[in-house]
Amino acid sequence: KGSQAKRDLSKSCTETYRKLRGKLLETNILIENGDKLEFTEDAIFSSPSAAANMVLGRNSNGFIEWMTESGKTFKQIQEEIIAQQLIAKIRRF
Repeated sequence: KGSQAKRDLSKSCTETYRKLRGKLLETNILIENGDKLEFTEDAIFSSPSAAANMVLGRNSNGFIEWMTESGKTFKQIQEEIIAQQLIAKIRRF
């Protein structure tokens, strides 16, 4: 809620994501706010990439587009968690 999205979709954006954007606008989950769009509520997407596509207005890889304030990508964080879980399993043996 309150996050902003690019108003226009790039030409490279697929039909699937164009339809998703249309649905978000139709249901007022995304509304126009000046030269941007704004989420009126929290939205759940099927993947990090789907969310990134809606926010950035273009085809994108959400695993590398989403970053923490310190610059770590979603992919890096995911890999760190998997590594920690693997280490924990190894230590149990």
